[in-house]
Amino acid sequence: GIIITSLAFAFMHTQYLFAVTFVYLFVFSSILCVVRMRSRGLMIPIILHILNNAWVIFGLLFSATE
Repeated sequence: GIIITSLAFAFMHTQYLFAVTFVYLFVFSSILCVVRMRSRGLMIPIILHILNNAWVIFGLLFSATE
């Protein structure tokens, strides 16, 4: 269930080479799985995934040095 799905999610993002990022993705995926099961829908996990991606992009945009 959750462990296999979360491992697959983290491995699909293998462009990130740092162990801490892998752990973050595993935990984030686990949270999405729990939210999916509790909400019995995909809308909330999708919104959380979008917010996570937006947060990462926002951080990259404002931390970039020239």
